[in-house]
Amino acid sequence: MELSQRSKTNIDFENLFSLNTLTISTFPKYGSNPELINNMLRNDVLNDVSYKSGRVLGAMSTQPHFFAAKLYSEYMEKNLGDRGLNPGTAKIEAKLVQMMGSLLGASHTDAIKGNMTSGGTESNIIAIYLAKSLQPEISHPNIVLSEAAHYSFEKIARLMNIELRFAHLKDDFHPDMHEYQSLINDSTIALVGIAGTSALGLVDPTDKIAELARKYHKFLHIDGAFGGFVLPFLEKLGHQFPIYDFRSPYINTISVDPHKMGMNVNPSGIFLVKDGDDDNSKVKKENGFKIPYLAGGGFRTFNILGTRPGAPAISFWGLIHLLGFEGFLEIVQQAWDLTKYLEDQIQKLPQLSTVCSPETNVLGIQFSNENNIRSSKKIKKLNQILREHDWYLGFFENRGLLRFVSMPHVNQAHIDEFLNDLKRILYYHF
Repeated sequence: MELSQRSKTNIDFENLFSLNTLTISTFPKYGSNPELINNMLRNDVLNDVSYKSGRVLGAMSTQPHFFAAKLYSEYMEKNLGDRGLNPGTAKIEAKLVQMMGSLLGASHTDAIKGNMTSGGTESNIIAIYLAKSLQPEISHPNIVLSEAAHYSFEKIARLMNIELRFAHLKDDFHPDMHEYQSLINDSTIALVGIAGTSALGLVDPTDKIAELARKYHKFLHIDGAFGGFVLPFLEKLGHQFPIYDFRSPYINTISVDPHKMGMNVNPSGIFLVKDGDDDNSKVKKENGFKIPYLAGGGFRTFNILGTRPGAPAISFWGLIHLLGFEGFLEIVQQAWDLTKYLEDQIQKLPQLSTVCSPETNVLGIQFSNENNIRSSKKIKKLNQILREHDWYLGFFENRGLLRFVSMPHVNQAHIDEFLNDLKRILYYHF
């Protein structure tokens, strides 16, 4: 029994970036011709895995849409870090913020502010920085969040000296809300809800978290880096979720990543904040950063970055107008259908099972009837063999699962080919 499209080169990822395997390069004294440079580049990127291959089945990013890539290449010089020199690009960014606010539940009376960012990590940092700066009297701040939260909050904790208070997950992989509530105290500067968890694409009970934000007068941030551009379309298709966006009056900020299901160029994120009238949600102008010496004049911004590329804002604005809501709805529908198709096929394999019923286009795969230690060892072995045969899924050793994400670059032919190889691997190795 042959496996499909075996890798020409088995990649040793452990040693790929070690000092022993890197060629030490000195700065060249003379220039080279373009053809030689292109050949050198092609040789170096041979080990990169292309989304176009359809064999990347566990990433939450994808091949950028050709139209977005075209627009990006035409406007690469634009710098949103100096809006005074780029007022047109700044206007496009402002329009994009309003468009995304409306997609995520904001009414025409809501004052939605925000910026393009480098992705969910920066957006989350900005949100928690804002929550912290609004409560300077708290000397030992903490935030309360689900155990399934993105690793960026670990960075936030170190950068800002903030305690993370995690609510454990129940058997259904959602946070225990009784424990969540018990973790809130006077030093809590923010509550966090996840709309599309990294491991399984699940949605926290954000309605219950919002109720806690109301009850205890806490800042509430929703990490919708993945789900923010999936859930609105799944809702249109009839799926039901707890309210995760600005339809709730108690949600202050949302992060969403266009470079995921939005098919925009890498990297691109969007940070959104609702500027309300109450003390908990009001965004004070002094909480931004201002650089006074820019050629175009000083403007206050939330961003961590100084120089900010304007091309991702232009490319995503253009892509939204090219496809419209209905175009993205069709893309999400296809992603969901393929997720359910794979779920059905996995459940027919006696060795494997799905971790839980998918809520978004993310599926967790595990070994059936195994304890955690044994399952983790077996899933690690399965992941290694799959990678040796050019299949790349998300790997969560601590949870004993592989993550499949149905992204726009994946079609049913890719999944069928994967299933054929998976069955053979299970037959010979397990």
